[in-house]
Amino acid sequence: MRKIRFQRLKNVVILGLVVLAFYQTGKLWLGNEPGHNFFSSLISFDAVIPDHQAVRLAPLDPEQLVVGFGNNIFQVFYCGREETALKKAGDSFIAETLSDGSWRLLSGQEAEAILSRRCLLYRFCIDVSVSQYLEAAAPEAEGIDGLEFISYLAAAPSGEDGQAGMLYLVDEGTQTAALVYDSQSSTGKALWDAIGQARSAEALNFLSTVQSGLNIFQGNLFVPQWSGEEYTYHCLQQQNLLPTGEGLASALQEAASGFFASSETPVFSVDETGVYVLSGDEAIVRYQTNGVLEYYGYGRTSSGQSQNLSSAYRACLDFMERDKTLGDQVYLSDVAMRGESLIFCFDAYEGSLPILLGDEVQQKLGIGHAVEVVVEENQVTRYRRRMVSYTPGQEDQVTEDFVAAMNETISAAGQAVTAIDDICLGYYDSGEEELTLHWFTWAGGTRYQVGTA
Repeated sequence: MRKIRFQRLKNVVILGLVVLAFYQTGKLWLGNEPGHNFFSSLISFDAVIPDHQAVRLAPLDPEQLVVGFGNNIFQVFYCGREETALKKAGDSFIAETLSDGSWRLLSGQEAEAILSRRCLLYRFCIDVSVSQYLEAAAPEAEGIDGLEFISYLAAAPSGEDGQAGMLYLVDEGTQTAALVYDSQSSTGKALWDAIGQARSAEALNFLSTVQSGLNIFQGNLFVPQWSGEEYTYHCLQQQNLLPTGEGLASALQEAASGFFASSETPVFSVDETGVYVLSGDEAIVRYQTNGVLEYYGYGRTSSGQSQNLSSAYRACLDFMERDKTLGDQVYLSDVAMRGESLIFCFDAYEGSLPILLGDEVQQKLGIGHAVEVVVEENQVTRYRRRMVSYTPGQEDQVTEDFVAAMNETISAAGQAVTAIDDICLGYYDSGEEELTLHWFTWAGGTRYQVGTA
């Protein structure tokens, strides 16, 4: 559910259970010896990196890239691990505009005018600190006074080199925004062309709830729509990445080899519960036959470098490169904070639609997302993921649109619903081999799941 300020703990109850599970697992694996339980050293989060310390930074990737074609038609792309031409052009335009442009404050309503133009939106899963984003994305940019958070960025390029480019930084929580204006953009035409080339005849079109006057939705959401009475799609077939039986041990050792030093040969064993274990000098990898792989690093030494969102995210991305079996189609869907530890959560997607775990599956597997990464002192201490893949299956149809899903949510809530926080069409992972599309809505802190037929 979107959207909570990064300085506040997101979903306290769920995160508390996650932290407790991490702690208990740490005790089971490593005992309570000093230095072997990273929860013993949690302190308040330091969001400042001193100037004299050199750390690698990465601006937080957006959850979604929303492409506006200038005719009130949008297409949505989840931001996976592979850098697309569209994302590359957008990053270059944003960095140049922030570095070279001048800014002024305006209202969120004024910023919404950009939706009628050809534009590219970066929608984040959390509200990101303006200062931290600028530090990572455009270190030479001047600060923006009066705007503390970014809910989304909206880039409006020109179609010719050397013409003006505009970038809006929007805080939906306070309905304030900043317009950064670059009178002579050298990257605008490349972004303009990339937006035009991104349009796909096969992809779903989306509408803007703000443009459509749907005031019951919180903020500006993008909802899929289609012509005709139904939308035909392919179900997904789910299968484990690792085999069962005799080939599992060797397949696990190959899949997990990137988590250990090249000179190291981890010790393989099977514990009393049937969990497969690889033990190294500074890490343990466990694989449960339900398809969940876990990495736990305990050889961490303090680097003496302060951690912030950007430095932790860079450490997260670098670590994920070590996972040999992780595909590109996962996107950053949530970030949580506890002391000086940050938890980055990723979910899978297919086309323009996410793949979301059902509540019972989350409880059964003990994991709420496709990938969960814990970073402390700019080092990954815990990494968990589902070792599954998806392939297209048989055709099915969606016959209920978002209005029907909204009405069912209001009815199911059993109370007056004055606002719907978020809504999406996504693949529902119930633990079965076949995944079908469902509507997911969030209202009053609760996720509702609605069928599509």
